[in-house]
Amino acid sequence: MEKMIKANRFCFLNLQEFLSVREGIKPVMRVIATENAKGIVEVCERNGLHVLIKPLMGWSLDRKFYNNVFISKSKSLAEQAYQATKKLNTKRLGKLLGYPECCIDSFIEIKNMVAPSFLINIFNKTKKPSFYSNSILNVTPRLNVTPRQIIDKRHIDVNIFKKGLDYFLISHTPCSYDCKESVKKGKNIFRILKREEPKFAKRIRSSLKNIFLVFDDFSWVVFDGEVKGKKVLYNSILPFRSLYPKNKVEMLKEGNGMEVGNKKIIIFKDDKVLHTINKEDKYRGVIFDFS
Repeated sequence: MEKMIKANRFCFLNLQEFLSVREGIKPVMRVIATENAKGIVEVCERNGLHVLIKPLMGWSLDRKFYNNVFISKSKSLAEQAYQATKKLNTKRLGKLLGYPECCIDSFIEIKNMVAPSFLINIFNKTKKPSFYSNSILNVTPRLNVTPRQIIDKRHIDVNIFKKGLDYFLISHTPCSYDCKESVKKGKNIFRILKREEPKFAKRIRSSLKNIFLVFDDFSWVVFDGEVKGKKVLYNSILPFRSLYPKNKVEMLKEGNGMEVGNKKIIIFKDDKVLHTINKEDKYRGVIFDFS
């Protein structure tokens, strides 16, 4: 297993999805690999999985050449996933990748909006967030559908998010953070991870089961603390970087609590107010309580 993990990380193959395919939870997984995908092929062959390698259509975020790699127990399903990717058939591809239909429909709906904002739309549909479906740190699905001009304008570099990319249980964007099908899949994957790699499972849980202050699809701050009404009392800020400005993160680090309103965020330490951050609108700075 250690060799498999090493090969996975070298080749952009994450353990959660790999085990999901191997254990039959997920029909197909798709990953991006460098031109030499030898490490992926070796790992899959040792685990009885088929690999289909095809050139990535278009350019990657860092403008280098990569391959699309489809992995499945079935050669036919891997080929079908490639064809769905080639034809830009998002719904068919989503089904082959094992995503819940409600989440596929939600993703397509948000993607086609004039100004799509996945996290805020999901927030508005969620009543009680579950960490099993917390996919905020896994920015890859959102980056893949973000127009190039926005990526360039915001200077989005995938390396900014590197520390958190491995921390997820579900690889898709859920329709809500209490979606029953997504939570069910997250629980199944977590169960397998605890059996195969208990230390990694523990790290994932401790990363996702927290409070997220979200501003947009690529800007957030993660807190270890508790929510009391509109207030968040926190012990520390976790080191998961995002596009949220560093100077404002430093303001939050000076305090041990904040009050989040529709127009501003008030940062305090004990009973003393330290800073006030004005919000662009009521959704630019909302609390997702996965704790």
